[in-house]
Amino acid sequence: MIQMPPGSANWGIGNRGEQTLEKMPTFDRGPELPMLPQGLIDSQGRPVAPASLYLEQLKERLGEQALKNIGY
Repeated sequence: MIQMPPGSANWGIGNRGEQTLEKMPTFDRGPELPMLPQGLIDSQGRPVAPASLYLEQLKERLGEQALKNIGY
């Protein structure tokens, strides 16, 4: 579930799971909340490169050793 709450934008890129639409989560069991628009979906079900933007940016900033330091 990838939602786009007011004032934000969420992307799903290269996701493998099934897309679902659900209501905004409530944590205090308050009144039922509205459906939120779906986030931006790209390359659903297709692998993308790099597989992890976080790991790619870490490697570019700190080098290959930084990935080894965190177990990759």
